[in-house]
Amino acid sequence: MLIRWWMNLARQPGLLIRTILTASAVALAAVASSPAPSSHAAAPKPPDAFAERMKLYARISSATRMDWRTLAAIDQYERTMARAHPRTRPIRKDAISGIFIPKERWSGELNPDSDDSKPGSIRFFHGIGRDGSGDGIADRDNDADLLFSVASQIAKYGNGKDDFAIGLWEYYQNTRSVQRVEQFRKIYQTYGKLELTQHAFPLPVSSVYSYRSTWGNRRSWGGYRIHEGTDIFAGYGVPVRSTCFGIVEVKGWNPFGAGGSAFVIWTICIITTLICPATRNRSSPEMSFVRAR
Repeated sequence: MLIRWWMNLARQPGLLIRTILTASAVALAAVASSPAPSSHAAAPKPPDAFAERMKLYARISSATRMDWRTLAAIDQYERTMARAHPRTRPIRKDAISGIFIPKERWSGELNPDSDDSKPGSIRFFHGIGRDGSGDGIADRDNDADLLFSVASQIAKYGNGKDDFAIGLWEYYQNTRSVQRVEQFRKIYQTYGKLELTQHAFPLPVSSVYSYRSTWGNRRSWGGYRIHEGTDIFAGYGVPVRSTCFGIVEVKGWNPFGAGGSAFVIWTICIITTLICPATRNRSSPEMSFVRAR
């Protein structure tokens, strides 16, 4: 009977087309009314990086009695170092913390197991790896363990201002590192929040100025070199400000270049994201550089 029905349709092209169109419409209606497959479901909202960091700092703060602003400063310094030296200080893509600790320092230089995760044997070989998550494992890929390990080493000397500086020096063995971490801590103490990524133009928008991109141009003052900046020209008396949240290290007149003076604000930013094409320096301070005319 199915064959006979199909042959009758074949003898009547109009009826065949109407039948096919009707079947297609029914099929489309069924698809439209069916629930969307799970693969088309709305993607979950990505976690707030700053909120995740704050949770981590609060957790380690309760374990070490170190203020979260201090922990944030240490972590941010480590993060900027990882950006400046990605090959020698790699961190996981999904890492919350920016802490990096070499294997030999984590497990102990004389430890035959460079991947040791047992707190007892790590201590025996004078490694600094500690269990900060409470799972009984000193995991070098665990954000809580990493931050807790560094904080524990620095906090051994006390939490006073001078004690903290001593702890930083003993851990980093670098005066500049001590200065940077203390600067970052001062910024966090001033603003009381982690999200300090906003930037600003160095001059009031309503001011009269001229801008010209001269990045990469040749310069001969002090020897032939590449100009690693852009020029903004404005009149005397126009306010000049920092372009980011940070610590102003240098502020004043620079008599060199372009046959005139320039007012410079050299700022150590809490978020250092500048990449200089000539030097590939990812941890450069930001500079507001305005020439007077």
